[in-house]
Amino acid sequence: MNTLCKKALEFGLPIFTVEHEENRDLIDLGVRTLNRKTVGPFMELLGAKRQAEPPFAAQKPLKYDWVPSQSKANKKVANQKQMGFWVKEDS
Repeated sequence: MNTLCKKALEFGLPIFTVEHEENRDLIDLGVRTLNRKTVGPFMELLGAKRQAEPPFAAQKPLKYDWVPSQSKANKKVANQKQMGFWVKEDS
């Protein structure tokens, strides 16, 4: 992994990781650390553009006025009393 990261850094590829003890060797190599708040500005710095709001940000939550009844008509009753299965043997 370190060799791959070294090559990516040599070529100037924009790579990043998260701040965690497991990633200490990557951080020591010079791979920058980003989190949820800093990854967006980093990507914009590289040329990425924000197209729109997140897809469900403006959507209102759905309201349900239907309440399922507690009658037996909604309950499923299994007719099968046991379950069997077969094992295919190699020939």
